[in-house]
Amino acid sequence: MVFEVISAAAGTATAFGIFLAWIQLKEAKAQRASEQSRERAEFELRFSTRYDDCVRRIPLEVLLGAVYDRSSRRTRRAFYDYFELCEQECYYNTRGQITAETWNEWAEGITSNFRKPAFMAAWADLSASSNGQFELLRERLSELVPDSPVERGLGECD
Repeated sequence: MVFEVISAAAGTATAFGIFLAWIQLKEAKAQRASEQSRERAEFELRFSTRYDDCVRRIPLEVLLGAVYDRSSRRTRRAFYDYFELCEQECYYNTRGQITAETWNEWAEGITSNFRKPAFMAAWADLSASSNGQFELLRERLSELVPDSPVERGLGECD
C-alpha cells in the first residue's frame, strides 16, 4: 500500500514537473520572440536614421525638383550614400533579414525617389562609374521603376 501511494505521488510529481517545464519553455520562446522583434526594430531603425542623414545632405532644391549638380562633391556624396543604403536594403531583403512589410515600405521610397529627375540623373552619373557596385539595386530598379529612362538604357536623364 505504501509503495502504491509513493508511486502515485511520484507520478503526480513527474506530471507536475513536466507541466512546469512546458510553461518555462513557452515563456522562454515568447521572450526570445520578443527579443528578436526588438532587435529587428532596432536594426530597421538604423536604416531609417541613415536614410534621414542621406536625404538631409541633399539640397532641398534638388529634392523639390531642381537639376542635379554633378559638380557639387557634397551632393554627389549624399546621393552615393543614398544608393549604397538602397543597395544594402536590397541585400537584406534578398537574405530575408527584413519583414515583407519593411521591404514594401523601403521599395516604395526607392520607387518614389527614383521617379525624381535629380535622383535619376545622379544614378546615371554615379552608377556608371561605380565599378560593379550597386548590382542588387540595379536589378531591383528594373522591377521598381520600369519606366525609368535610365533603366530603359537611354543613359543620362534630362
